[in-house]
Amino acid sequence: ILNIAQDIVLGCYYLTYPKPSSQVKDVKSYSSIAEAVMAKDRGAIKLQTPIRIAIKGETRETSLGRVFFNEILPTDFRYVNEVMTKKSLKKVLQQVFLQYGSEQTAETADAIKDLALRYATESAVSTGMNDYFDVPEIDAKIIPSGDARTAQISEQYEQGLITDEERYSLTVETWRNIDKEIIKVLSDKIQNEDTSIAIMVDSGARGDISNVQLASAMIGIMVDATNREIELPIRSNYKHGLSSLEQFVATRGSRKGLIDTALKTADSGYLTRR
Repeated sequence: ILNIAQDIVLGCYYLTYPKPSSQVKDVKSYSSIAEAVMAKDRGAIKLQTPIRIAIKGETRETSLGRVFFNEILPTDFRYVNEVMTKKSLKKVLQQVFLQYGSEQTAETADAIKDLALRYATESAVSTGMNDYFDVPEIDAKIIPSGDARTAQISEQYEQGLITDEERYSLTVETWRNIDKEIIKVLSDKIQNEDTSIAIMVDSGARGDISNVQLASAMIGIMVDATNREIELPIRSNYKHGLSSLEQFVATRGSRKGLIDTALKTADSGYLTRR
């Protein structure tokens, strides 16, 4: 029943991820946690800077953030020297539960919550329109390749080589493949970014790469009121805005979502009364 999500994931990820701007060639050694904390207070290191420190009976190359995270785990639990994403956090809590039982797990989860909320606040992660980056190659290469392929499919249909249903399904499939290409390009780009969006997406705290695609690249195929895909994709993104036709095509899906939500609420209320 423990659900670790959003700000708790964000705080733990911020403590343990290898922040690109904090990486150093010369890793310094510290004799104790107190000395490392003093160095951080002095501004010599950051939470994510790699350091060498003796902890849990062994000298390890880790970071002060990871040391803080391990401090709240049970004393004889293994040292967790990895980035804490949503999945990793669930694994750690599962191991605590199997080793120590439910009472210790509840205490650990509570400690994780306190630590994570503190550092999620300190991380000051936020998002604005300018955080969403433009990827020129998507507009220059990937979308035109989709247009060329769909033009070829239409030509084959006009020549009588394929049926109307085949033309429709091949067109939709083409744009679905373009979607996958765009997501791959964005994923590769976000790996090297040190922004709030990269932190949110990588950690699993908020949204995923498809949300970045809608804002930065292309909205893609929408569905109509009957849940059938509209073969005319929306090539624009939310950052640069939609044309009148694209806006009209997009409203179908948005309206359907709102109506479904309203109907589901009514249905579940009715069921509760029964």
